[in-house]
Amino acid sequence: MTHPWQSSTTDKPFDDPTALARFGGLDVVAKLIVEGYMVGQHKSPFKGSSVEFVEHRQYYPGDEIRHIDWRAYGKTGKYYIKEFEEETNLRCYLLVDGSGSMAYGQSTLSKFDYARQLAAALGYLLISQRDAVGLMTFDTKVREQIDPAAREMTFQRITQSLTNWQPGEETSLSSVFAEMIPMIKRRSLVILISDFFDELAPLTEALKQFRHARHEVILFQVVAPE
Repeated sequence: MTHPWQSSTTDKPFDDPTALARFGGLDVVAKLIVEGYMVGQHKSPFKGSSVEFVEHRQYYPGDEIRHIDWRAYGKTGKYYIKEFEEETNLRCYLLVDGSGSMAYGQSTLSKFDYARQLAAALGYLLISQRDAVGLMTFDTKVREQIDPAAREMTFQRITQSLTNWQPGEETSLSSVFAEMIPMIKRRSLVILISDFFDELAPLTEALKQFRHARHEVILFQVVAPE
């Protein structure tokens, strides 16, 4: 059977992001990419689950009674729910370059369109493996930061942010990276998606600072046909 995202002649997923973009929003495209290419290709390293307390929120009718914090009720006389988050194997930040040069492209999709499809697909893959993923979009400075979490809601926030972003300002990658490093509080996998239009020496030195902060770094360079 041929699925909507598969070629009728090769029975394989589309290689063309332009074709994928016709199927719906960025969240849909990400799921098509991941489920078409990667499901069944590897096993998640996730071995069972545990949870950690994140925060309290007000109780509303319909909430699970077993999550009421009775100690908090005894102190305040109000009902609060304990919210938990699954502990994960990995924390990842997707750093997506939204500077003016990323708006360039020789087809219906710009470099930034390719970058956000890639970022969304990686985000969905990580969430599917119960790993925590977050986002930073930037040009001359960091414009939006979404802290990593292993939640479907976080994936939706990431795709919404990437969908709404329009490249415009220019950037100096080395200076904006220096801004990012103290914003990433815990050791993380940092995935940087950019065209890397910057001077090589300061860019290389800035990237070294991520390693000095004990982050693992993966680079994806997005280029347009010249």
